[in-house]
Amino acid sequence: MTLWRSLSNPDLASLQKLAMDLGQELGPRSVVCLQGPLGSGKTTFLQFCLHAVGVVQGTVVSPTYSLHHHFQTIWRGAPLQVEHWDLYRLESSDDLESTGFWDQFAEPADTNQCSRWFFVEWSDRLVQFEGRDLEKVFPKTLALWRVVWSATEDQGFNLQISTDW
Repeated sequence: MTLWRSLSNPDLASLQKLAMDLGQELGPRSVVCLQGPLGSGKTTFLQFCLHAVGVVQGTVVSPTYSLHHHFQTIWRGAPLQVEHWDLYRLESSDDLESTGFWDQFAEPADTNQCSRWFFVEWSDRLVQFEGRDLEKVFPKTLALWRVVWSATEDQGFNLQISTDW
């Protein structure tokens, strides 16, 4: 993974700019893994990112209880499908399997027709459930991005975005 950007104790405006920049940087087949403590801003970051590509502001909410939300928009003149998953409430690989999470990656995508982005909050659970690194969990046809929040000693947090793309 290569570090793309990082911020230390970002305010809301700098978090928004970073998220919007990422929304413009993603390729047509991307998975964005969001990792960080409860309440660190994963969903807020995603709201900013998706707003930058035309998803109506206010429609992106945490799918903690429903586990999954789906959005559609037009991006770079073509349809974009966005899958937003929150794995916080899952406790095992069986729970994950029962959601149909893996099925969406088995579906072939015609990148000339439609782009697909996958956002996965609490993606560290995938490593826990699958027993392997994120780089080995997703199909190689997807560009993998990691957005990781880590707490600092002064009650703030650092944010790092890295990619294999």
